[in-house]
Amino acid sequence: MPDTIVVHYVMFFGFLLTVMLVAKSISSLWRISNAIFSTILILTVSISHIHLGAHGVTDLIGGYSFGLVYLGMLLEFYSEDRNFNRL
Repeated sequence: MPDTIVVHYVMFFGFLLTVMLVAKSISSLWRISNAIFSTILILTVSISHIHLGAHGVTDLIGGYSFGLVYLGMLLEFYSEDRNFNRL
């Protein structure tokens, strides 16, 4: 069974990461620091779950897979909005 926390982290921080990379109206320093922070959080949640023994590697791979699929669907719906391209 996929790790639901990893799914949520991938969806939320992946969405934040994408918006920060696309939004040109936000300063570069803020965008880059947010992107680094989001990436670190996405990666470290899986390391902590393996270290604590809460989930196995296959659970985390499943969590990343589900999270990326859901993130792709979310971004597809979000990009259909006309304002997304104007950020």
